Formats: sequence, structure tokens, C-alpha cells
Amino acid sequence: MILSIPEQTLLISMIFFLMIGIGCSLEGEKFTNFSKTRKSLLTGLALQYISMPFLALALSHFFNFSPSITLVMLLITCCPGGTTSNMFSYFARANVELSILLTTITTTLAFVMTPVLLKLFGQTLESPIFIPVKQMMLILASILIPIFMGFGIKLKSKSMAIKVERYGSILGTLSIIVMIFIWTPKLFTILKQQDTTLFMAIGATSAIGILIGLVVTKLLKIDNPDIKTIGFENGIQNAPLAFAIISLSFPKAIVEEVGWIPLVYGALSVGVALSYLVLFRIFSFKSKVIS
Repeated sequence: MILSIPEQTLLISMIFFLMIGIGCSLEGEKFTNFSKTRKSLLTGLALQYISMPFLALALSHFFNFSPSITLVMLLITCCPGGTTSNMFSYFARANVELSILLTTITTTLAFVMTPVLLKLFGQTLESPIFIPVKQMMLILASILIPIFMGFGIKLKSKSMAIKVERYGSILGTLSIIVMIFIWTPKLFTILKQQDTTLFMAIGATSAIGILIGLVVTKLLKIDNPDIKTIGFENGIQNAPLAFAIISLSFPKAIVEEVGWIPLVYGALSVGVALSYLVLFRIFSFKSKVIS
């Protein structure tokens, strides 16, 4: 499941330019008017820090997974989201500003919250958890730098921002297609080698995580764009970061046994998010037709 250097370069480049396009679409007042986003922001943080670890433990207990697999599942759900959640919030016409705020906050807090959550939910290692500082900084940079570039373009020229956003959207669509094209054969290879039940549980973690976000925010009567944003933020975690933590923190034998799990999660979460995106578009279309 490890991507080659050319594959990584291609995907990173596409997503970088997509994030510039997303920056061109942002509304500055949505960041500064905290009173309107406070409920959604706090709900999104609470769901990610509470519901996702509980979900990982529940699925692991239900399927009677080994302690090492349970630990990896928990670690994945304790990691912050990345640019993938921002991308799907953008395509779903959700609250992108909220998505960026949530991703930035959870990534910044991960230095403390990821180890704390692991300890809180009863999963410990003989050695401490090492958070890769360099990778965390790269995650933040990959979010904030292109976003600021795009927003700067909008401040300078709205007409230029519209064009850049359009091209960024095209590249974002292409990046999803490329992800599917690259990961599908890799997933089939792993599926032949690993337990199908575990494979299904990994995908279910993302699917149920998004669903929990949608249901809870709907019950709390949060605005519809925020509902979709929180759903994606809750169900899409940063798989590469989880893999990096495993590689740095776990004994070699455990890394060889379960290191593939976060990478499969990353691939399946894209497919799950894409399915939700299609459903959102279908229901939006039906609502317009009915009205």
C-alpha cells in the first residue's frame, strides 16, 4: 500500500493546487465570526475525541480482534483529519471554513490529545507514543500555505480567484480518480492476503464515523452545511500520520503485522467519503426538483 515517489508527487501536487482553489472560495468573515460557528466547532471536536475511539473499541470487541489490531484501530481514530476531509467538504458544498478550522485545531492538539486518548481508552504500550513533529508540521503546512495563497488571490482579484477555483476543482476531481486508480489494485492484493472481516471493519470505521457525525449534528439542529462538514471530519482520519506513529512507536514485529491497516483505512475512507458525496448530491437534486 506504500505509494511510489511518482505517485506521491502526483497526488500531493494535485491536492496542493486544489487547496489553493479552496482558498479562493473562502469567506473571511466565517473565520472571524466565532459566535456562529462555536456550536459546530465544539460539536465536531467532541465527536472526534469521543465517538471515534469508542467506535474503534466497539468494532474491535464485536469482531474479537487481537490487542495489537485493537490498538491500531484506536490509534487511527485518535489521529486528526487531513486535507482529504477538507476536499470532500468542498465538493459537498459544506462549510469549508469550519472544516479547515477543525482540521487545523485537531492537528495542532494531536501532540497532546493522541497520547492522552490512547491512555484514556485503556490501550498502553511498553514504550511511549512518539508523535512525528516533522510530519505534523508538514500536515499543517499542506493545509495552511495553499489556503492562504488562494485567499490572497481572492483579496487581490475576485475574477482571478474564480478561475483558480475552477481549475483547482478540476484537479481535485482528477486527484480522486487517480487515488481510485492507484489504490484499487493494491487493495485487492491486500484483500487476498488478509482477513476479510478485518478489511470490512476498517471500512466500517470510516462509514459509521461519518454517519455518527451526520446523525448527532442533525439531532442538535446544526445547520446543514455544518452537518456535512462534521460528518467528513469525524469519519476521515489522517492515515499517513497513524502509520508514521506506528512505525516510530511500535515494536518491529507489530509494525510488520498491522502496519498496513492505517494505509488501507486511508484508501477505503476515500471510497466511503465519495459514496456519501454522491448521496448528498442525489438528495440535493431531489430537493430542488420537489421544491
